[in-house]
Order: sequence, then C-alpha cells, then structure tokens
Amino acid sequence: MKHNNGMMRLWALVLALCVIVVQVPQFARAEEPAAEIPVDAIYLTCAEDLLVLAESCIRDSWSRDKVVVLTNDIDLSGVEFSGIPTFGGTFLGQGFTISGIYLRGETSAYGFFRYLQKTALVDDLHLKGKVQPAKSGNVEVGGFVGVNSGCIKNCSFTGTVSGNEQVGGIAGRNKVTGIIENCTVSGLVYGDHYIGGMVGDNQGVIRSCTNEAQVNPQADHNSVSMTTLTLESLTAQESATEATNLGGIAGTSSGVIRDCENHGNVGYEKMGYNVGGIAGSQIGYITECANYGTIHGSNGVGGIVGQFKPNVVLAFGENLMEDLMDQTTDLMGSMSGMMNTMSAMMNSMSVDMEELEETMDALQNPENLDRDSIYAAMNEYSDAVRQMYLNMMASGSQMTGQMSTMMGSMGEMVHTMEKLNEGLNLKIIDVSREDTPENTLTKVSDCTNRGEIFGEHYVGGIAGIADIEDTTVMEEIEGQLNISNEGEIVMRLVIRDCRNLATISATKAYAGGIVGNMTIGAVFHGMNIGGINALSADYVGGIAGNSETYIVNSFNRSILAGNQYVGGIAGYGREAVGNYAISDLAAVTRYAGGILGKAESLPREAENLVLDNHYYLVGENVGGIDGICYEGATDAMSIDTFLTVENLDDLFRTVTLRFVIPGQEDILRTVELGRSLALMHIPQPEVEEDEQYQWVLQQKVQWENLAMGEAGQIFYLSEERLNHILFEQTYEAVFDAKNTVVGSSNLTAAGRPLALVVGTFDQGTQLELVAQEPVVNGAEVLEKWQVRIPGRGMEKLHYHIPDGAQAENLRLLVQDASGNWDAREFTVEGSYMIFSLNYGERNFALEVLPEEPVSGAVIGLGVGGAVVILAILIACKKGKKKGVACEK
Repeated sequence: MKHNNGMMRLWALVLALCVIVVQVPQFARAEEPAAEIPVDAIYLTCAEDLLVLAESCIRDSWSRDKVVVLTNDIDLSGVEFSGIPTFGGTFLGQGFTISGIYLRGETSAYGFFRYLQKTALVDDLHLKGKVQPAKSGNVEVGGFVGVNSGCIKNCSFTGTVSGNEQVGGIAGRNKVTGIIENCTVSGLVYGDHYIGGMVGDNQGVIRSCTNEAQVNPQADHNSVSMTTLTLESLTAQESATEATNLGGIAGTSSGVIRDCENHGNVGYEKMGYNVGGIAGSQIGYITECANYGTIHGSNGVGGIVGQFKPNVVLAFGENLMEDLMDQTTDLMGSMSGMMNTMSAMMNSMSVDMEELEETMDALQNPENLDRDSIYAAMNEYSDAVRQMYLNMMASGSQMTGQMSTMMGSMGEMVHTMEKLNEGLNLKIIDVSREDTPENTLTKVSDCTNRGEIFGEHYVGGIAGIADIEDTTVMEEIEGQLNISNEGEIVMRLVIRDCRNLATISATKAYAGGIVGNMTIGAVFHGMNIGGINALSADYVGGIAGNSETYIVNSFNRSILAGNQYVGGIAGYGREAVGNYAISDLAAVTRYAGGILGKAESLPREAENLVLDNHYYLVGENVGGIDGICYEGATDAMSIDTFLTVENLDDLFRTVTLRFVIPGQEDILRTVELGRSLALMHIPQPEVEEDEQYQWVLQQKVQWENLAMGEAGQIFYLSEERLNHILFEQTYEAVFDAKNTVVGSSNLTAAGRPLALVVGTFDQGTQLELVAQEPVVNGAEVLEKWQVRIPGRGMEKLHYHIPDGAQAENLRLLVQDASGNWDAREFTVEGSYMIFSLNYGERNFALEVLPEEPVSGAVIGLGVGGAVVILAILIACKKGKKKGVACEK
C-alpha cells in the first residue's frame, strides 16, 4: 500500500469489489498421499540440529523444497531458541515431541514457527513448553506458529501461550489458505483480544480439532474492567484493547470451523465480551462442533459463538456504477497527484492489500482449494467488503469533500459520484429466511452445547448476540440516505439444527436457549432442553431472549426463570412459525407466554408473523402470548399430542435423570416424556456403616420461587418429583457421617438440652420430648414424657434430673412395647440420669420414692447400742488411769 502502483490497484479493487459476484464451483482437494521422505531430507536428532535449521530459515525461500524429519524427542530446556523465522517446506514430526520450549522475545508473529508459508506442511509434531513474549506490542502469538498460511495436521501443543492480541494454542492467525486439522491443545491460553484455544484469528480452515486448554480462566488474565463499558461502545472500536473476543477454538473467525470440540473452560465471571465455546465472534461458517466447557463472560456469551455477525453484501445500481468504473479506468493514469490523500483514506479503511489479493487469487483458482477453504475464502471476501463499506460510510461527507477538492479537473467523475450519493436508495434486506441446508454463508449449523453458560447481557446456548458489528454506522446509513432504486444492503445470518443441553444463566438481560438477542438472521430447527436461570433479567426465552426476526420449527423443553418478557420460544418476538414449547415459567412479574412473552404485533394485527405454534405449560396457563391464547397461532397442547409431532427429535421424546456418585461414573435413568420412574429404579450407592447419603437435586442458581410452588435452596429426591417427569434432573449423592448424639429441642432453664439420645442417626434428625399427664397405673408421678425421634438407632437416653430432685430419691418407670410399666435401672453422670430404651419403648416417667417409717425395734436397738458404747468408753477411761491400754 506504500507504492503508487499498489494504491492504484487497490483503488480499482475497492470499486470492483462492490459489484463482483463470485460463483465458486464446489471443487474438493484430492486426499494428499502420505509424504515420502526423499534422499536429501534434513534429519533433526538433537537441539543443535534444530538451531541450525532455524538459522537457515531466516531466508524465506530456503525451506520451500525441503523435507525436515524429526527422528526422536528433543528437549530444549536451557537452550536459547527463538523459533524458526519462516518455513515453506514439509516438517514430519513422526509422532515425536519437542519439549522444554520457552519463547519470550519481543517481536510480532511469534511461535515455534514465526510464519508458515502457503507451501508449508507440518505433520505429526508435538510441542511442549511456553510461548510468552513480552506483552508490549506483541500480536499473532501461537504455540506452533504466529501466522499460518500452510497446513498443520495431526499435531498437539501442551503448555502456556500468552500475548496481547491474536493468541492461540496452535496459531495466532490462520490466514485464508491456512488449514489446521486434527490437532489438540492442552494447558493455558490467555491474552487481551482475539484469544482462542486453537487460533486467535481464523480466516482459513480449522477442522477436526480439540481444545482442552483453559482460555482466560482467571481474573488476572483479563486486564480490562467491564463495569463502565457497554456492548455498543466496545463493538464500535473492534481493535481496542477493551475487547476480549475469547473462544474455545478461535477468538474470532471469518473462515470455516468444522467438526471441532472444546473441553476447556473459557472466560472469567463477569469479565469480557464476545465469549464463546467455539468462537468469540464469527462471520464465517461453523458446523458439526460441540462445546463441553463452562463459559463465563459479561456481554455476548454463547455456548458456540459469543457474537454472531451477519454477512453484508452491498449492491449498487448497474448504470451509475458502470459509468463510475469506466471513468475511473480513464483517470487511472493521472491519479499520482492525489496519492497522499488517497493513502490516508485507504489506511483508515484498514485494508490489507496482500490479504485481499490472496483472497481474490484463491477464489479465481478454486482447483487449488478444498471445499472448506473455498468457504473460508468466500467469507473472508465478504468480510472485507463489509468492513470497507462500513469504513466508507463512517467517513461519509468528509470523503466526498476530499474527493471534490482533489479531483477539480475530474468533473465528470465527481458529477457521477454526487449523483450516486444524492440518488442512492439503500434498502436493507435480510435474506436469512431463504436459507437452504446447502448454503454455508455466515452460518452455524449442527452444533451442540453441553457446557454451562454464565453472563450478564446477551447470553445464549448457541450464540450470545446475533447483530451487525457496528449498529451506530447502520443507524447513520439509514438516517442519511434517501429513497431510490440505486442500491441495497443484503444481510444474512443463519442458525440451523443446533442444540443446547445445558443451563444458561444471565443476571441482567437477554437470555435464550439458542440465542440471547437476535436482531438479524433466522433460527431454523433450534432445540433447547437446558434451563434458563435469569431470575432478575428481562427478555428470557426457550429459544431466544429477544428476536426481531424469524424463528421456525424450533423446540424448547425447559424451566425458565425471568423477571419480565419470558416466553417458551422467545421473551419478545416478531415472527414465530411452527414452534413447540414445553415450559415451566418461574417467577415472572409480567409479559409471560407459552410461546412469546410479548409480540411485536399480535397475530390478529399482522397475518402470518406468528402462526401454528403449540405449547404446554406447567402450573398456571398464562396463554400463548402475554396471557392470551390465539387460536391457530399459539394453541395449548397435551404431552401425548406433542409426542405425535412428525419427525420429533428423540431429544424430546425422553427425559434423562442423572445420578452423580463421587468417584464413580454417572448413572443415567431414561423415561418417556411425561412418564414416571419408580423408586425401586433409583441407584443405591454403597455406604460405610457409620455413613449415610441423600440424593440432592443439583441446581447451580437457586430460584426463589418455582412455578410448581416449591421454595428453598435444597431439594431432595422424592416420589412426587419422579411422577410425570418433563424436565432433565441431576441428583448428587451427598454422603455424611451419621450422628451419634442428638439433643432435644426442649431446653432446661440453663439452656441445656432436656434430653440427649446416643445411637446412629441420619443428619438432621431431631429429638423432641412431649409432656404427658403425670399418671401411671392410676397413681400420680413426678413427670411423664413421650420420646419422639425417627428411626431405630436410639441406644441410650440421657435425661436431665429435675431441678430440686435427688437421683437417689427417684424411681424410673418405662413403658414397654406391650404397654406395661416397669422400673428401669439408671446411672448418673453429672446432672443427667442415663438409661436404655429398647425398640418400641417411647414413654418414661419419674416418681419420687416414699420416705420409709422408723420402727420401734430399730429404735430400741439404737438405744441399746448407745448404752453399750457408753459403757466401753467409761471402762477405757478407768483402764488408762490404771496403766492398761484398751484395744481399738
């Protein structure tokens, strides 16, 4: 872009891109044969060999026809290795590992390879170590490569990768021609902007890859506070450091991601925007992918995509644009005087000439690409057009003024441009509803989310938000351009055949089983069985929290908790056709419905916008839309009717109960929708003699008030809960040591338990003494009590001796299982009397022993004894006087 001829070519390309329609045939690259090792191959056997290779690869052309073969594991611990600068040949790892890598320099495009060229192939190589360059100024950081234009397959990276922008476990940036296939990453990947488990910025193809690394999982990995930022302010400055764009596979993607899985947790609680299990943001094609990791973020948080941006195609009227093209061609030779101004304008448009030409070359030579690479190139081309147009429109009148000044002698061209600007009628058309399964442009299809999703705004099981990248620019376009027939903006964004199976939690607004907020696009056959925890949030829906577009043939079966605008399909919706919802709407204050909480226009007001939807509600029937059932548009149904729906997915025919036992594999019980599960089929974990367990319902965010009328935070398995099962339930076996002592709820005046029982009791067991009429066998007693305690584990009872009584003056009476009262022995310990109670014995009494009368014989014996003792004492006294001792 620094040379005049480059500027001229770029200017021509800018104009041409506005009218080019690319028809790409569906070629597929033939399977590559197994690489043969040539005689002149370069073999790496030690660290020194690797250092020699790196030194040779300073020249970009040196490696292009070379084959490098790793013959054994190499440990780089303590070796000063700064990476291979550029590589264009074949690197055969043969399954060996290079470990001990520690890259910490200060340069852009950083990794084991800094650059992999279009001709490069890296196969079956495994790397372990750290790639952590100085954060100031670093972009494009990857465990394998900073910037990839070639092919990396059957490779793995284990360790830590960090940087500022465009950071990935495999590549910082994967260009249009780049292919990353069958690779894995484990460890930790973190940074500030465009951070992905596999790739930071994907413009090419990522296929059959698995990420197990954690992506920005800690607060100190997110250097930006989100408390004062909004989604609008962030999306208006896509390159600013405030944005995070975190993804389990890619931070951002305009290419193709196919058949990939993410198992790593992504993001940190309430931190970051555009956070997704597969891609943080995307405008490309994602298909057949699955997320298993837990996803955290602030705004734009999704199980597959955080922010889903639409494809934008700008089409101008033919006559004016043809005239402008002809005039521009005639004037190309005399444009040198305006190059400086044009250069500034082009720089502001952020166009990379080399990348744009690569994309065009790829599309013009499709025989060199496989199917996914063609898709990636198409998406990258579309993204370039979109970005250029947004930048052009943002500069608006300034650009027109500059053009008029610079082209004083080019009156004809200026006149045409003014005419184009004044007469332009820009129609905005959303063609998403015209999608077919074969169309891959700007699409997420056949993807599944199984990981829990947590966010504040715009939270969805598949996508957090589906909207144009810069709403401010679009508002300016709509406000400034007048009506004519000279042009139109065609937009497209499609979510098709996607499933969410996990809980979605939002704290502020816009939560949906498939998408949190969708202003552009369409959802075809979305399926959700995950609960929506958004008790204090507005706009909560089984498929979409808010939908201003088209939802068709979608299914929801879940419990939804929200504040207002809560619906089985959408909290607020515009078009809904042929959808089904089985819902339990909890804690809704207003605007609730089995299909839509509130509609943009009611079925009677706008025909065919809401049509042929069916719902089943647990508890109160709040109607199909805001308390009203509209016949033919939102009809109530029975569970039996739902099960007869044609081509109903098996996901909705059965309900799975999961029983989690620590240290063991989960146990699953599956029942048909609406049926019951007998208690005899509940798993019985093995426990120690002094242990107990209870099945506790797992609920990550407890709802204050469930529609079924339950309250509280802990729910246990019960027979009632196993009847008419409609929603997935997960129970965890909670083990506790059994109690050996239980105190009564009755207390003495000093605050001590009136009684204690010793034995083996379940946690939470309570002891209660109930006072009875103090009569036993018709005679009055001091006290009479009934012992109330569940179970059969009581062995000893400690009862507090009544105040003022002496234990030796008390008799204990116990009623046996036959109803007879018998005296029972007891011992005393401190202030308690201790005795046993046998099985079936629950009542005891205390009576005061009567004082025994003293008889005459006893009195006489006592007097006689006293006389004898007195006589002995007198005799002893006389004996002492005579010198005789008395025996004692």
